[in-house]
Amino acid sequence: MKCQNHEKKNSVGTCVDCGGPFCGDCMVKAGRKNLCKDCASEQLKEHHSSKKSSDHPSVVVTQQTTHHSSSGSDKPRGSGFWLCFWIIVFWPAAIVYYLIRRW
Repeated sequence: MKCQNHEKKNSVGTCVDCGGPFCGDCMVKAGRKNLCKDCASEQLKEHHSSKKSSDHPSVVVTQQTTHHSSSGSDKPRGSGFWLCFWIIVFWPAAIVYYLIRRW
């Protein structure tokens, strides 16, 4: 799918309000929602005009970026560390437990 604003760029997501496909330059993250810049600015205007009480969470808008991994792996970072940790900590305990149960 192509971006609604840039016909030569591929879209990275759709806006949850208007439903249009947008590229990484046009898509912003508002809280937990992906919005286009127009919908995000409308939400900010509504938020500032409503003057809600301070116990409501504020709207946070950040630029959405894409991360292209050179390895192509979907494995979460740090999984090698945790694998080694569990092997080092629990493997000796399992061996001792097995030997005690055999005698």
